[in-house]
Parts: sequence; structure tokens; C-alpha cells
Amino acid sequence: MVLTLRVQTVLGTVSSSELGVTLPHEHLLIDLRCAYREPEESSERALSKARVDISNLYQITRDPYINEDALTISDVGLATKEVEHFKLAGGSSIVDLTLPGIGRDPVALRRMAEATGLNITMGTGFYTEASHPVYLQRMDSDQIADRIVKEIEVGVDDSGIRAGIIGEIGCSWTKEGSVTPMEEKVLRAAARAHVKTHAPINVHPYFLGRAALTPLNILKDEGVDLHRVAVSHLDVELDVDFHRQVAQTGARVEYDCFGADWTFDRMPYPPPGRLVDCPKDSQRIEALKKLIQEGHLKQLLISHDVCMKIYLKRYGGHGYDHILKRVLPMMRAMGIDQKQIETLLIHNPADFLAY
Repeated sequence: MVLTLRVQTVLGTVSSSELGVTLPHEHLLIDLRCAYREPEESSERALSKARVDISNLYQITRDPYINEDALTISDVGLATKEVEHFKLAGGSSIVDLTLPGIGRDPVALRRMAEATGLNITMGTGFYTEASHPVYLQRMDSDQIADRIVKEIEVGVDDSGIRAGIIGEIGCSWTKEGSVTPMEEKVLRAAARAHVKTHAPINVHPYFLGRAALTPLNILKDEGVDLHRVAVSHLDVELDVDFHRQVAQTGARVEYDCFGADWTFDRMPYPPPGRLVDCPKDSQRIEALKKLIQEGHLKQLLISHDVCMKIYLKRYGGHGYDHILKRVLPMMRAMGIDQKQIETLLIHNPADFLAY
């Protein structure tokens, strides 16, 4: 008997062979105001409440977490138009990792899938503690796991819309490690839900430094096959030695910040006030080449993590088609061949998402 591997989308299951070009880490709609940081300077408070437009785009790009409007994508019509650019460029499937607490909208995702013809896979679970709904405080890991399993096997509330991936499960920075006790509870719940359903897991580690091993160790302790886990945002800082270490655990190494080559003057996370200078796409490609040459090609995933208005084309950003239109020519010019590109964009996401 030949076993057909399926991928769960908001419109039902599809064969993994039907996915085509896939972005494994995006947000079509999101409310990231849990990361909002009210500016202390009186001169910047007007900017914090302003709408994103061409007159303030540069200022907000340098410090996006002080502007509430930048942290939300809520217009379904606009979001649909934005993701259509990806389809026109040759894309077929997209994974939306927005979760409860940061604006997940299953019905809107279904409408967008119907309007565009894209395969849209929805996430389940919970993001960083700052976004956790109050009800999580009175739930234990087994109860949270039951909720995640229900969303995968039955659907969200009465909509019947089923999640196809667990995550992105959020981890914050603490002095003791890279997760809070609440986040560890959610990680263990995600692991137990995975053991019951075999659904893949995406982890959002604290993305500065070498914090990703803590959540991976927690998941492994709960019996998760780390080959079924993707570690997000590893390309915010290009530490290839550490990425090699992550790959050696069996986990997927995800470079999902393509297009983000900006400098953030301040981040809303500790250590306070740290400047983050994102690498350029060419540097990401060089890092990918090293990992490919060392035999890790089948563990690599690439995406954009569009999670703010400033990333949308409507607001001067790179949009969801950036990899297909801008990055792929760079990859070819820098020595990544077509077969390797197809592995990155088609075969690896399909292998990761199918169960």
C-alpha cells in the first residue's frame, strides 16, 4: 500500500505533492501590539499613534515597535491583494503562523484561500507570554495540548477550519534561559499535541544569541522527533556555527527574514535598547551555501515572516513575492543551482508540513 502524505489547509487536506512553491513562515493578518513599546521621549509619542505613510516610513522602519499601526495587518482586502503578488510570481502555498493572542482569524484565512486559490495552512498554539490569553494561566500542559489537538483534528470553534501546524510557539528572553515558565508549559503542550497528531511544530526562539537550544531540549524531553521541528528567525543574526549546531539536533533551520535588511535602533525585548543590524540577503545566501555544502540542504527552510505593515508593498515594503522575484536570481548568481532551489522552495516545505 502506498501511503499518501497530506497537508492540512484551511480549505481541507491536499497531497503534499500539490503544494508547489511554498512559503513556510508568514502572517497574512496579525496584531503584534503585544510587542508595542510606548516611547519615553515626548517628541516620539505623536509618531507612536500615527498611521504608517511615506512621510514617517523611514522613522518607523528604524524603530517599528513604537508605532501601533505598523504592528497590525487587519484589512482582509489589502492582505488578499498583497498575497496575490506571491501567486502571480509562481507561488502556490503559504503557511500563516498567526496564533490566538496575536490576531488569528480562521474565517478570513478561508476567504483569502477561496479568493486567491492558494493553499493556506493555519497555525495553532500560543506565541510569547506577552500575548497569552488570560485563560492560559488556569490551564495545565495537558489541557492546552487537548485544545491544540482539537484545532488540528476537529477545527477551531464552530468554523470547522482545521490547523495544519503547531506554532509559531513563542519563547521570550529571561535571565535564566530563553523561555518563561508559562512558555515552557505551552512548549510541553505543543510537544504532547505533536505526539498525538504528528503535526509539525514551528518554534519562535528569542532571536538574539544562541537561545534556540532551550526550547529544542524541552521538546526532545517530551518525545518529539526534532526533524519535525522548524526553528524560526535564525537569520536575524548569522551565526553559522550555531545554525550548524541546531541542524545537528535534527531540527529544521529556518531563514525566514529575507527582505529584512534594516537596522532596528531598539528592540522591545531584553537586553534593553539593543541595536539589531539585520544581515543583507546576500549574506543569508552565503550562509545557506555553507550549510548546503556541509550536507544540510534538506533541513533548510526560507521565507519572509511578513508581520508588520512596513513589509507590505502598499507601504513600501518587499512583500510576499520578494524571494521569488529578487532572491532567486541572487541565489543563481551566487552558485545555488536550480535543483537546490527547488529543494528549498518545494520539497523541503512539503516534507516538513506533510503528516
